[in-house]
Amino acid sequence: MANKTEKQLTQSTENEQSTDLDLEHSVPDRTIKKRNMIEGAVNPNRRSGLSGWVWDRSRPYQPLKVELLANNEVIAETVADKFDMELAEREIGNGKHAFNLSARLWPDLTFPIEISVRVTGTKHLLWKISAQNLADIEGIVESIPVGHVDGVVNGELRGWACDRFNFSNPISVDILDNDAVLATIVCTEFRKDLHSSGYGDGYCGFSFALPISLLDGMVHSITVCYSGTQRRLPNGTLLFGLTKESELTKLISNLMTKVSEFIFPLKLEISY
Repeated sequence: MANKTEKQLTQSTENEQSTDLDLEHSVPDRTIKKRNMIEGAVNPNRRSGLSGWVWDRSRPYQPLKVELLANNEVIAETVADKFDMELAEREIGNGKHAFNLSARLWPDLTFPIEISVRVTGTKHLLWKISAQNLADIEGIVESIPVGHVDGVVNGELRGWACDRFNFSNPISVDILDNDAVLATIVCTEFRKDLHSSGYGDGYCGFSFALPISLLDGMVHSITVCYSGTQRRLPNGTLLFGLTKESELTKLISNLMTKVSEFIFPLKLEISY
């Protein structure tokens, strides 16, 4: 009798396990996959920069950030929080999800360049192209400065810089001694070699007389950057220090020449 009871219990347990397995396979998977709630678009008309809109349906009143990338390097960022009547009429949040995006400076001019607009902090791309020439990035970038530092000649730091998009737009450069700005110079000096090479009218050179304060026996790291940025001109980092007597002579001679331009001979008229 006891054996029969054990057998019945065993069968009962097996039936319960079988029922559990059946239930496990019969219950549908109720895991809810999170949908991508981000929506947006970029206006293909790029004459005045990239414009578009983007929002997150799950957070309709919280503006998103978007970033502009060149070859996967972020070169500009903005917040999509501008009001657009069309968005409001389409009931896209409160209508404050529009943006304008452009880069002030371009990091590289080696084509082709992969350009894209992405929602910051995500992999969500709103727009992407492969730019083959300058015409493809017109309107996306405000200025493409190019230039070069030629070196120090007779105590003067010389070089040039111009805007590849607009030669009539003068470019400024910052000259720094370590982190201290020595001067900001607008590049407007005429350079015949640049004019012959097709750089506008050639008025894009600069020169800067290194100050006497640098003659302190120390070696100084002189850096030339496009003004307002940390982007250096090619050959834009120089070590300057007087290590030879001839260098001191040249620098003093150059300074005296500069001073003489502002000194006029005094004529004394003596009457008897």
